[in-house]
Amino acid sequence: MNHKLKTILITLSTLALAACNGGGGGSSGGNTPSPTPSPTPTPVIAVQPLEITQNIIPSLNKVGSHQIWYMIVKNPNDADIKLLSRGKYYYHFDYDANTPINPTKYAMKYDNAISGVESDCLNIINKTNTLAAGKSCAYKFDAQWGGNIASETNFKFAMAYDFSITRDGSNQFYSESAICNTSNIGKCLPNNQNLQFNLMNLSHQANDLNGYTAMTNNLGGNIISMDGSTYWDNSNWLEAKVYAINYNSSTNTYNRTLKNTYIGQDMVFGFGGGFSAVTTNGDNYYDIYATQTGVMTNIGNIAVNWGWTYGLNGNIYGDAPMNLTSAYLLNQNGINSTVTPLTIVGSEATYGVNTNGSLWTYSDVYPGNMYCYDATNNYAKTTMNLNGIGFDSMMFRNATPNNYYLSMANNTDYFDINLSLPMKVNLNYLIDINNCQVNKSQYLVKIVSINQQFGITYADDYNFYIESVNQFSNGLNGGN
Repeated sequence: MNHKLKTILITLSTLALAACNGGGGGSSGGNTPSPTPSPTPTPVIAVQPLEITQNIIPSLNKVGSHQIWYMIVKNPNDADIKLLSRGKYYYHFDYDANTPINPTKYAMKYDNAISGVESDCLNIINKTNTLAAGKSCAYKFDAQWGGNIASETNFKFAMAYDFSITRDGSNQFYSESAICNTSNIGKCLPNNQNLQFNLMNLSHQANDLNGYTAMTNNLGGNIISMDGSTYWDNSNWLEAKVYAINYNSSTNTYNRTLKNTYIGQDMVFGFGGGFSAVTTNGDNYYDIYATQTGVMTNIGNIAVNWGWTYGLNGNIYGDAPMNLTSAYLLNQNGINSTVTPLTIVGSEATYGVNTNGSLWTYSDVYPGNMYCYDATNNYAKTTMNLNGIGFDSMMFRNATPNNYYLSMANNTDYFDINLSLPMKVNLNYLIDINNCQVNKSQYLVKIVSINQQFGITYADDYNFYIESVNQFSNGLNGGN
């Protein structure tokens, strides 16, 4: 009986197993369940370089010009990036090109000029060093002219930088530069930038025409007459060589012909002294209390430390702050010249005279200041508004056919993009005598000498160059 029971149990077990495996009959895999699918892997999003664009291509097509432009920097990645430092003191976001000028050298505080961009990169990249995912900031730059002696006038550039970004719980490092090396910082990113600027070039040297227009400054030097026809070579202070200049504006070429030579014994202290001046056509030269032909006795009897200034009305004016308290008009008559007192200016030096005869003076009594005397209102005195611009150590004046410019120091408006600290920048600001102010928005880059025909500028190759007067900036933004 036990044997029969075992046989029945084995038979029932076999049938049950067959039912589980075979289902209700039919083909052998009819009801076999499908395997569970594996989850689709999340695609890896590649890290992108910063998107760096510009609102305009700055174009410096006039000598001494400048132009405001904006650089927009966007982080296109899905995570924040942190700019990495180079050295102890600054974050690495650098100009990466070998060009005649660096249009990113002079950064200014951003003024929300770009629609949709409210953040100043000086406060983002260069302070917190973090640019959030998908966010943008902007730099404001003042591109400033420099002497370009290369044949090309359009230049490409890029910004080099390193940053870290957090991916998969770890920091990853990336770099973009012209000489990127993965062994230095991390993975190299492709250069997606298309930044550029335009800069006029200089081609005609004029080393034998270097000099100031119409008058010298405190260190003296050579002088070119305001009409551009005469050159006083005072390189040897005991001898002055006077040349006639023949300038061709169509070809930007010139030649000079020796007109006369004057010997220093006829002068009190020789030629090329500080605060000397020549007439509009350059026929006569005034230094201390002498002309090119001898001592002006009438003037020498009054004072011996005269300084002379060319007025924009074509007259010459003088003062002698160590001995006298007035500004004077020079009545030109060779060695028989005389002076007429205009108004009391104390120990101030007469720096310029407007077309209506109004005076611009400078006092070096600490802390220094400048003043205007209105010739149309009985020489009423006004303290000049400096508009936050500081005095430069040299205080060079530049007389042009219509204006004066003065070398001064801007200590507040410009910043280094790496250090994010104010920079001292020396510029030649227009002196607005009519409104008695330093015009902060109208300035020339570099000291230039401009007359009614042409101008002379100095380039970084230690040569002087000549250009037509129409090729010089009026000092306004854009350089026209």
